Amino acid sequence: MHRVSYGDCKALVNYTQSLLKAVGINSLYCVVYGDNNKKSMDPDFASMDQGNHIILCVPLKSDTTWLECTSQDSPFGYLGSFTDDRVVLACTEEGGKLIKTPALTTATSLLKRKAELNLDKEGNINGKLHTDFSGSQYDNYHRIISKPSTEQLKLLKEEYDIDNIDFSNLKLVQRKDSNPVTSESLDLTIQKYAPRTNNRIYMVLNAFNKTNSIPEVRNRTLPVYINRGFTDEDEIVYNLPEGYNIEAKPSDREIKSPFGSYTVSVKMDGKKLIYNRKFVLNNGTYAADKYENLMQFFSDVSSSDNSKVIFKAD
Repeated sequence: MHRVSYGDCKALVNYTQSLLKAVGINSLYCVVYGDNNKKSMDPDFASMDQGNHIILCVPLKSDTTWLECTSQDSPFGYLGSFTDDRVVLACTEEGGKLIKTPALTTATSLLKRKAELNLDKEGNINGKLHTDFSGSQYDNYHRIISKPSTEQLKLLKEEYDIDNIDFSNLKLVQRKDSNPVTSESLDLTIQKYAPRTNNRIYMVLNAFNKTNSIPEVRNRTLPVYINRGFTDEDEIVYNLPEGYNIEAKPSDREIKSPFGSYTVSVKMDGKKLIYNRKFVLNNGTYAADKYENLMQFFSDVSSSDNSKVIFKAD
């Protein structure tokens, strides 16, 4: 295996375990069900055939390190959404033992975005954007980051899905330490983003990160399960042209729910309009009759995300 640099998850875990043993470090061969939807071993009757993947656990005196031996890209000690937060079967000298992999929490699964954009009198936008992805969101750009630059730009348009958007000077960088972060920096333009009717201009403030509503379901019988929580924080600063005055803007809003929370604020600072948004979705299992509340939560967030500011031009 060392010679051909190839092996499946079982072989690579065995290989790594042997290397660690040679230098006096004990480790545990662990059977896990790997999937973006979390699935644990049956605590009453765990068995090898309940898993589809192998990872390595390295118990240390003060901490435990987990290794994804199959991936050539994962940071050391990082378990992504494929294997985090579930019960696995560890093979020990005393027999099988159930242990839990670390969880990527709602708070640490963070998207943090800042943009400074210039709006011109024709409704076009240009500016700079920077985004950091961490926790479970570290892998958001997994399908993009290894591609050639031309392909990256093409795939990025699918991610943002905004009419007439173009990117340049794209940089995608991954910091692979104990708290890994994927960073995106780019310049962008959006032609005719803010349409004009006579002397009024209409602009959706949340340009990049809208939440969709969810379908209505009557007489639901199954529990509501949210597989993974996350936190999104967006700040967009719009530099306005001379002669633009706000005629109407969305009110600041705060929504609190067992499913999560949402806050948005809009303020002026000279000729800068500053939009701040924070959306938190909590993972968990909820009673079936709570689905209507979840639907209302998403509907309220979606409505706020699509709200417009109206400018009047001199």
